[in-house]
Amino acid sequence: MEPHHAPEPERHRVFHVYKLGWMSYGDGLRLQSFLVNERKSGKIPDTLLLLQHFPVITLGRRAVPEDVLVDEQLLADLDIQLFETNRGGRATYHGPGQLVAYPIFDLATHRRDAHKYLRDLEEAVIRTLSDVGIKGRRIPGLTGVWVDDRKIASIGVHFSRWVTSHGLALNVDNDLTPFRKLIIPCGLGHDRYSVTSIKEELQHGVDYSSVEDRLVDHFGEIFRRVPVYRSPESQSVQVIVMSVPDKRILLLKRNPAHGDFWQPVTGFIEPGESPARAASRELREETGLSGQPRSLGHEQSFLLDPHVVGGDGRRRPTVHREYSFLFTVPHPPPRLRINLGQHTGAGWFTLEEAMRMVRWDSARRALRLAADVAVR
Repeated sequence: MEPHHAPEPERHRVFHVYKLGWMSYGDGLRLQSFLVNERKSGKIPDTLLLLQHFPVITLGRRAVPEDVLVDEQLLADLDIQLFETNRGGRATYHGPGQLVAYPIFDLATHRRDAHKYLRDLEEAVIRTLSDVGIKGRRIPGLTGVWVDDRKIASIGVHFSRWVTSHGLALNVDNDLTPFRKLIIPCGLGHDRYSVTSIKEELQHGVDYSSVEDRLVDHFGEIFRRVPVYRSPESQSVQVIVMSVPDKRILLLKRNPAHGDFWQPVTGFIEPGESPARAASRELREETGLSGQPRSLGHEQSFLLDPHVVGGDGRRRPTVHREYSFLFTVPHPPPRLRINLGQHTGAGWFTLEEAMRMVRWDSARRALRLAADVAVR
């Protein structure tokens, strides 16, 4: 039997909001799965995740092979991932400049109506578009939001004991080429329907963060919840140490008690410490090298699970943010002062070797970015 949910007092009807920035699609799935279980057990209130995904094509439960117009090798060459998911709908694309919203809401507490939930998501988008001067609309029988016959927001959801996951994607100022060249979006033929964005409709840019905030406000109005903004519970830095011009990358091997895997120089940001200062400190403590690493302007969020990364298994998984930095040296130093409390060794590897050895999406993306930046 499903657990009984007592009505929530009006004053306690809040929802947590995380503005997470960049997140890989796989990390997004893992975070949603964790939060869905937390919501089912009553450990967290309704929660809204706002983020941007790195380029990815996702296939919903009704997708067919013909929805993707190119082969997987071309997608790999374009650095676009391909995922099959348990959300509704068919094929869509996520990428930079698109606002993705994942509500982790317990509909059992106040209403169990999947159809109304989809209409409420559409309404949140329609009201947000109205705020920037765009008239959005519904098309009967087609989930999503449209401007005339141009689709501006896609919606695909999943329910587990009436706790929601997945959600909506609103095109703000993203490149629309992948929708037009790589997939048949949502299974709708290009001959009748097309895609658009806020920027394309207005013919000028719009502040992305303000669109996020307006969407949150409308979620609060529609679901009768008060938004409470939350920051990631933990933060860290990773420093890509690279020798130039040969572009060999330093990786450290964590000892078995700390996960037994290869990674760049990595460490937590201490209270009151800036990411830049933490990067310099971790570089010195973990390798003995001194200097100020260069910010890659690359921040990612993900679920940090102590059971996976090693360490104190009693700690609860946290919503985590990581900042990436680059530190270059003219050649691999003959000796490094490795922190043996956490690592068993170190090595210098080519980019291709390092990409195979590291364990996390966040590390692989930072490695690629660092290799590009190092030769500029």
